[in-house]
Amino acid sequence: MVNAWIGDSKDSDSFNCSIADYNSGNGWKCMSARRQFVETFDWNANYTYSPDLRTKFWRTAADGFNVNNPALNQDYWGNNGFLAVKYTNWYIDDNNNIDRNLSPAATDQLGVDYAMVRLAEIYLSAAEAALNGGGDKGKALTYVNYIRQRSGMDPYTSVNLVELQNERCRELYTECTRRSDLIRYGKWLTGYTWNWKAGFANGGDFDPAFSVYPLPSTVVVKNGYVQNPGY
Repeated sequence: MVNAWIGDSKDSDSFNCSIADYNSGNGWKCMSARRQFVETFDWNANYTYSPDLRTKFWRTAADGFNVNNPALNQDYWGNNGFLAVKYTNWYIDDNNNIDRNLSPAATDQLGVDYAMVRLAEIYLSAAEAALNGGGDKGKALTYVNYIRQRSGMDPYTSVNLVELQNERCRELYTECTRRSDLIRYGKWLTGYTWNWKAGFANGGDFDPAFSVYPLPSTVVVKNGYVQNPGY
């Protein structure tokens, strides 16, 4: 979740990124953000600045990166979308300042694995339940605005399910919630698309089988299970 986004740019590149900025010992250059995801955040006209603090570590048009996604090819890294870096290997104190003395070593395999229950996800889940009739809709607005405030964004005066879905996208990206969210919203197979979805440059629909994962073939054979349809 750190190294997969980043890499060292060359002097001849039109974009700029350094693994040292993230206190890492390597960059794998194997992820980039789709434009549809980037546009869920607030930006100025040329995508060089967002007031949303959740983009603090990103590499954007301000660093020469292309907001569009013309190819899914590692050789195109740097010209194939922003780097939506969410984590770093720095120790950051309670005042949001980097403490280099307390920071871990800059290695290739960063030891940043830890278990976490996200209060923000609890707030967003409670808000979604309320908007679907399972609670106080006024509290839904309060819960979402807790997250907006922490992100440096203006509070909402009202919130609906569509905007709540976007807030979950902004807050919980790379935390393994988006697929199940889109399935729950009825937008996973069809109804919502992004660049290169289903292997098409402008996006396409997924096969209905993709609503569930396949069972591992070794598990199927060993236990006599029936494979999920379509696999």
